[in-house]
Amino acid sequence: MALKTGGTPANSSLNCIQWFSAMNKQDLAAFNALITYAAVDAESAVTTKPIPTVSQGILYLSGRGQIKLTEGDWLYVDPATGWPFVVPNVAVGAIASGKNFEHSA
Repeated sequence: MALKTGGTPANSSLNCIQWFSAMNKQDLAAFNALITYAAVDAESAVTTKPIPTVSQGILYLSGRGQIKLTEGDWLYVDPATGWPFVVPNVAVGAIASGKNFEHSA
């Protein structure tokens, strides 16, 4: 499985996966399964909004829009909230060179 953990050297509690258009569908499904209803509507246990999800190279954020992914982008999800976010591959490399960011191999 391609799921990894990431964050700062002091705290690597985020779940992540590197997105590629030819990536394994099971790996992407495993990432999507980490995204929760709580992230969509923390004030209600029931929501009518769709869960944010990644499909066909786009991160769909309920009520907030879409983010088109680029080959090698890193997708993260906060396990405490279930909220997903994107970090461009070039940003991870620049940050990692300063030892402020890590992800598991």
